[in-house]
Amino acid sequence: MIKRTVSRDDRIYECFPDLTRMESGSLICVYRESEGHVPGNYTRIVARTSDDDGETWGEKVVISATDGPVDEVPGWNCPRITSMGGDRAAITCDSLLWPEGPDLERRSRIYIWWSEDGLKWEGPAETGATGIVPDRISEGKDGRLFFGTHDCSPETGRLRQILWESVDGEKWARLATIADDPHLNLCEGTLLVRDGEMSCIMRENSGRCLPGYLAVSRDNGKTWGDAMPTNLPGCHRPVAGWWGNDVLVTFRCYAGGKMKNTLLLGALIDPESLFNTEGSTGGRIFPIDYDRSIRPDTGYSGWCELPGGDVLVAYYINDDAPRAQIRCCRLSREDLEMVP
Repeated sequence: MIKRTVSRDDRIYECFPDLTRMESGSLICVYRESEGHVPGNYTRIVARTSDDDGETWGEKVVISATDGPVDEVPGWNCPRITSMGGDRAAITCDSLLWPEGPDLERRSRIYIWWSEDGLKWEGPAETGATGIVPDRISEGKDGRLFFGTHDCSPETGRLRQILWESVDGEKWARLATIADDPHLNLCEGTLLVRDGEMSCIMRENSGRCLPGYLAVSRDNGKTWGDAMPTNLPGCHRPVAGWWGNDVLVTFRCYAGGKMKNTLLLGALIDPESLFNTEGSTGGRIFPIDYDRSIRPDTGYSGWCELPGGDVLVAYYINDDAPRAQIRCCRLSREDLEMVP
């Protein structure tokens, strides 16, 4: 595994990155700048580009910024970026009036920016969606677009995962509740789409070291089965996508209790196990990075496939910096090959 620094500025807390590759070959990494994991008096969504598959990164471009205490001025939280074909791209991000609470739906909004070249961005435009930590945009076989968010359920008082849809990428409507379980806090879902079916892997946020949970839809997101436990341990903010014929999931492994957030893991999974009704995921789990800091904070990531079949993972980590920095790691199939 080859690791590189995307951005490190010891004055700034750089966190929650996502990554995509344009048809031109450029990589775009978006992330948030702030004073800490929970922001204080400012937030910024910034982007950097790479034209050499992540070996080097250009100067940052500020896409949007807020100024003022985040309990008075809504601040940006977790940006996501999706390549929409050609060099067209979309960034979605939640705007939140901190602190989080049971009125999360009323205190949060999802916004979107569009770019035709990955350099100049138009927005933010309000989507009409609410909740926090949006997923990347997914496309169904009929051309409809989807992303998920989560908020606090008025029925159960627990975190629930919600699915939003759009036909044009501008106006979004709530399609369904993916998961709302009275015994679980399900959030930060990642969507996988296949021939009219969907699966959603979610974080369980009780701090009890429960695994990630999975829900499956057979009708393109309109209805969902019960949430089922997977074999992804302590799975926080999973990011799933196709890597060849397999599914790659990157996620923070959180053991719960007083244990620290020190591990970014990956899992190479047989896709059939993500569309079954048993929740038993088969595959291999492997380490990507370990946070050596006495105040570790890592595990939110984004990734894309490179020409030739390697994968580049972008993530935030404290490690040897006083505040969080952005790294990337290049994975090849050879890194994961089994040996006798």
